[in-house]
Amino acid sequence: MFDAIAPRYDLINSFLSLGMHSWWRRRMVAALKLQPGDTVLDLGTGTADVAIEVARSLKKRGGGKSLAVDAVVGVDPSNNMLAHGREKVAAAGFPAESVRLVQGDAQDLSSTLAASVHFDAATMAFAIRNVPDRLKALKSIASHLKPGARLAILALR
Repeated sequence: MFDAIAPRYDLINSFLSLGMHSWWRRRMVAALKLQPGDTVLDLGTGTADVAIEVARSLKKRGGGKSLAVDAVVGVDPSNNMLAHGREKVAAAGFPAESVRLVQGDAQDLSSTLAASVHFDAATMAFAIRNVPDRLKALKSIASHLKPGARLAILALR
């Protein structure tokens, strides 16, 4: 389904949320209290709105310095959503190696990320409702977080 709506996804989100989704995203990222050098995993990244917001926050907190390789890794099962996300990441001025978007499933991150890869924080905005086995996804996410890492999940009922 998401591959089919990818070209219109951002417009649909803006319409359905009356534009509030941008504010909610900014609040979620601010709540993470990111520090310079942090690495962030964004699940259900879609068209990369959260990944871009995270990258902006990291760059601002880092005094405008360039982001490290894989500072933000966005994971999504939809190739078409990721393609739009990559275009938006480039348009926002972030190199693809700093904000990397990859196809994968939150329920099985071991098939997407090396076991040795751990993040300082993870986000998931408006995607947990689409995960069939939420407990499995949370365990998979936890296996890629550093001790004391922060997890922010944004969801509406």
